[in-house]
Amino acid sequence: TSSGSSPEASIFLRTGGTTGNPRFVRHTWATMATAVKGLQVVLGEEPICSWCCLPVWHVGGLMQIVRAVETGGDIVFGDYRDLAEPKADVNLSDRVISLVPTQLHRLLSSNLAVARLRESRLILLGGGPLREDLMGRARKDELPLAPTYGLTETAGAVTLLAPERFLSGDDGVGSALPHAELRLGEETKTLSIRGQSLCLGYDDCDFPSCAWFPTADLAEQDPNGTWRILGRTDRVVNTGGEKVNPAEVEVVIRATGLVDDCLVLGLPDPEWGERLVA
Repeated sequence: TSSGSSPEASIFLRTGGTTGNPRFVRHTWATMATAVKGLQVVLGEEPICSWCCLPVWHVGGLMQIVRAVETGGDIVFGDYRDLAEPKADVNLSDRVISLVPTQLHRLLSSNLAVARLRESRLILLGGGPLREDLMGRARKDELPLAPTYGLTETAGAVTLLAPERFLSGDDGVGSALPHAELRLGEETKTLSIRGQSLCLGYDDCDFPSCAWFPTADLAEQDPNGTWRILGRTDRVVNTGGEKVNPAEVEVVIRATGLVDDCLVLGLPDPEWGERLVA
């Protein structure tokens, strides 16, 4: 951060997206506090207390600290594996916990972890796609899961699917939170985001005021306003002139029940340009 205690002091967060090329996103306390206010509108005005098991140098971990400061809450730090450890002193009652899908997948194999998660106020889930089988297991275990979508550039979540809607069978990542606007490109079907929680730029460039931030995420929105993330344009494979979203093929393969998991990608091919390989 820059010197001084001004709310406009620059706070740089490292992001690599899916490209593996790291950049530093420039936030301020004000942009991050805006994201907290938007979340609090949905969760209620009481303090947001967290049980943090995400690294604080990533946006998912740092925002839990910002939420505690801004709302008068507190925060407990731990390792997500502690949830499955009988000797660990873990109490999630009235606390919000943030997880990524890989962590949730591993914790669902522990009855103790599931019981502890069930006691939480809310489980914010982001950082990657949520598979159908994982959603089904979480619903069966009656976990208060709230799937979200967001980026380092937006100070975390800009959408949220309320737990009651998740448990009733709704999918997707919910509707836009009050501090954010989302729109789809007419031709590209990629998502763009605008809002006061959007970062001011990167370490090497500034964003124009009130600009839309274009993402590489393919998405759709149903008539009720619920967003679904369909994959990324940088994963699309052009095979014989046909553009194929590997994420859609992966869903079909998993649905056969013949595999535990799969990855679909394009490899160079002299005839097709790229060929799909699972």
